[in-house]
Amino acid sequence: MSNRRSVLSTLAGAGVLAAIGESSAQAKSDLQQLKESKVVRVGAAAAFPFYERAVDGKWQGLVPDLMQLIAPVLGVTVEYVDTTWGTAAAGLQSNRFDIMGAFNRTPERAQAVDFTRPVGALHFGLLSLTDRGSDLATWESVDKPGRKILSVDGTSSYRRMEKELRNVQWVLVQSFESLILEIDSGRSEVALCSSTEAGKYIQQRKRGSFVVPTPSKLAETNLAIRKSTDPQLREALNAIVDNLEKRGDLDKVWAKYVPKGK
Repeated sequence: MSNRRSVLSTLAGAGVLAAIGESSAQAKSDLQQLKESKVVRVGAAAAFPFYERAVDGKWQGLVPDLMQLIAPVLGVTVEYVDTTWGTAAAGLQSNRFDIMGAFNRTPERAQAVDFTRPVGALHFGLLSLTDRGSDLATWESVDKPGRKILSVDGTSSYRRMEKELRNVQWVLVQSFESLILEIDSGRSEVALCSSTEAGKYIQQRKRGSFVVPTPSKLAETNLAIRKSTDPQLREALNAIVDNLEKRGDLDKVWAKYVPKGK
C-alpha cells in the first residue's frame, strides 16, 4: 500500500510540475513568442493604400512598407495571412495572425482587441459617379430613405457611418476590389471610401468625383493586436512607431501613398 501511495505521490508531483511548466509556457508574452519564433504574422485585406496584392501575389502598400521598418527592430520576419476587414478581429483572437495593420480603433473593436497609438489618418467621404451637387453636401442630406451606399464591410468608416446614416440602404462587399467591380457594373453610384481609394479609382477610370460631406470625417488608423493583460508588445510597437515618427520615416511612408500628407 505504501509503495502504491509513493507511486501515486510521484505521479501527482510530476503532474504538478507538468502543469507548472505548461503554465509557464502559456505565461510567455506575445512579444516573447514573436522573438522566439522570429516571425510576425500580419493580417492582410485588400484596401488601397494600406494593402494591395501585386501581380506576383505578394502584398504591397502602406502597411507592408511600415512592417518592413518595424520587423527588423523586433528581430523578426513578416508573413502575411489573408483575411477580411469583417473577420480581422476574430483572426487576432483565434491566433491566426499577430498584427492587423490599418485597423482603426472603434469602441466595439476595443472590446475585442488591443490597439497601438495611431500611425496616421485619412479623410473619408463619398465616391460619386454622377454630379449630385448639394445632394451630398452634408451627411444629413446624404441620409435619405431609398438611397443606396456601397461600402466595404467591416471598415471603420462603415462601422462609424452606419450609426449616423440610418435611412440609407447599405450595399456591402468584402474588399475594395469588389467595390470597384460593383461601381463599374453600374449597380451602385455612390460608395463610402477614403480619399486615397477614391483618388485611385478616378485616376484609373477617368470618371467620378470625391465628395466630402460636412462635417468632414477623419479616420485615424492603428495597428491591432490580440487583447492581453501584458502590455509588452503594444508598448514595443508604440516605441518603434514613436521613433519612426521622430526620424521622419513615418511621414515618408505616408507621403509615398498620400502625397498631400496624413
